[in-house]
Amino acid sequence: MSSSLMSMPDELIHHVCSFLPVRELLKFSRTSRTFRKFACKSLHTLSFGIHATRMSAILSRAAVSDYSQPREAQSSFSLFEDPPVCTVIRDAFTYNINDIFHFTSTLMRSVLIRHGAILQNLELSLWTLTIPVAEVLAGLSALRVLSIRIEKYPLLRSGSRAHFAAKRVEESDAWKILTDTAVWAPRLRALRIEGSQLNIKQLATLLRKSRCEELWLFKCTKINVSLWKFLGSDWIGRTTLQILGIRDCGGFLDEEVLDVIGTFKRLQFLALYDCRGLDYEVLERQNEHVWKINEFISPRAVLDEIDNNSTIIEVDPRYLED
Repeated sequence: MSSSLMSMPDELIHHVCSFLPVRELLKFSRTSRTFRKFACKSLHTLSFGIHATRMSAILSRAAVSDYSQPREAQSSFSLFEDPPVCTVIRDAFTYNINDIFHFTSTLMRSVLIRHGAILQNLELSLWTLTIPVAEVLAGLSALRVLSIRIEKYPLLRSGSRAHFAAKRVEESDAWKILTDTAVWAPRLRALRIEGSQLNIKQLATLLRKSRCEELWLFKCTKINVSLWKFLGSDWIGRTTLQILGIRDCGGFLDEEVLDVIGTFKRLQFLALYDCRGLDYEVLERQNEHVWKINEFISPRAVLDEIDNNSTIIEVDPRYLED
């Protein structure tokens, strides 16, 4: 079988590799040195995460799929439907926390250096964004779609407060390096960030020259109401943005925010999830009469889903008397 494949033209082998899922492509790369070169040159999409346990890997994927996905608009993140490549560190809790962070950062950096030259679509699940990883990420010239999810593992809480604070500072510095030096920023097509120390100034630096078509921001506590001021400014992406999802960030909504959303003429999907400041009826009425966005998820829609799943627990008032 291998000899017949090797007799094929290089262009045909590349074409065959383009149809292989990531796992099969990596297995194919182990068959010979020649096929390893073909496989590495065909790895355009990668979803990679490092986890402390198998359960944490499963929960990580479940959390990503928890968010409503566009039904009509084509999301760039549908490219990551293949099972992700996950590395599970056995007995991670038994090691020194500094050693664990250093190892995961080195491993992530090594993977990106090996495959990063042609990566166009990248999804990462990290414990924290370190400076070495940020420097490599910034140089991935072919990158067009990027998703970074910062996981909050119990392992992080096993260290001292000083260690935890130092990691948060390092992550903030890493985001500054990434947003200031990303060579792919002007060509970025889709961005999804969750649970990070990214602030609005860094986000604006990253997106300022980008005609981004899709933007998701989840649990980025440093991104406040200034987000809407940037999106509504002279950002060139206003004319191309088609999908926007905001959760646990972006500050309180007001009348000015409604006007900003109205400037996104090509917007096909908008999810505001648990955004506060305006009643959901105001938002739904605004969409019906002004925005006319095909798929709109208001804060009420999210609450209705929670009610249907029966995840709200009523507490007997007598427990509050004490």
